[in-house]
Amino acid sequence: MFINLKIRNFQPHGRFTIDLDPHVTTIVGPSDRGKSSIIRALRWLCTNQPAGNAHIKEGKKFSAVRLKVDDNVIIRKRSASKNTYSLNGEEFKSFGSDVPDSIAKLLNLGPVNFQQQHDSPFWLSDTAGQVSRSLNAVVDLDVIDRALSTAAKNSTKAKAIVELAEEQHKEAKQKRKSLKWVVKAKVDLDSLEEVEKEHTRLATRRGSLEPLVRETVSCRRTQKIVIRAAVVASYVVLAGRKVEGAISRRRVLKGLIKQINNLGDIESPDTEKLDELCIMYQGVVNRRELLGDLAGDVIDLKETLLRARDRVKESEAELSRGMKGLCPLCGSKLKTKGIGR
Repeated sequence: MFINLKIRNFQPHGRFTIDLDPHVTTIVGPSDRGKSSIIRALRWLCTNQPAGNAHIKEGKKFSAVRLKVDDNVIIRKRSASKNTYSLNGEEFKSFGSDVPDSIAKLLNLGPVNFQQQHDSPFWLSDTAGQVSRSLNAVVDLDVIDRALSTAAKNSTKAKAIVELAEEQHKEAKQKRKSLKWVVKAKVDLDSLEEVEKEHTRLATRRGSLEPLVRETVSCRRTQKIVIRAAVVASYVVLAGRKVEGAISRRRVLKGLIKQINNLGDIESPDTEKLDELCIMYQGVVNRRELLGDLAGDVIDLKETLLRARDRVKESEAELSRGMKGLCPLCGSKLKTKGIGR
């Protein structure tokens, strides 16, 4: 395995290159010459720690570490405006405080693999819990710890959610209890809506029946007038019959007068009464002509009465069907029998 490390502008190093042995590489030199900086540069590339850009060499604008492992080339760069990883020419950005997955899988190194100069002896100064976590990380058992930690967090969160839900449920029950009147109000509201619908329907029906009611009332008035006219007409007919009898008697009297005139030798009777009769006869003739006119009017009134009766019957039937036998004004049962007689 061939491993080559190149450092540029990292802490005291401007340009530095070193080949690392696949097994053990020992770096020896005077103090304060940058030996630890080489380990820090390798750790920075492998773990993306430390964060920030304080490691950039003073007076320089960027730092970079290049690691070549066999045929793979990994480059880590950092400046005031640029922060990138690259693997074999493929550049990675926006990786936060982690190492891109493809590079982490290739190196398979983490903080546990690095021991810095002033660090305490590995594991010997750690607590039992820290040693346990370190061992778990070596054999990937830290997944269990993370899972348990996540489960504990989720459990705590779920308990908080359940408590909140129970509190909300309690409040909802109290609110529901305080709103029991809504059920009865809903029933009353439905009943009122039905009443309103029925009222609207009856109002519409009333509007359509008002003309029929007015026409029925008018027909009743016409019927009364026709009945009176029929009574008068019956008297007129009776008077006409009397006139016809008077006319017959007049003819008889004329014949008698003619016979009397032919009897010149016979002393003429007193005709004063006859003159009176003639005057009466003329009056009867005049009344007969008047009665004839009245009789014609009576015939016309009879025809009008018959038509009015038919219209009254139709109006009664329509009114009875529309109002189901009830008065649209007072709600009492209609008494329509005999209106059309």
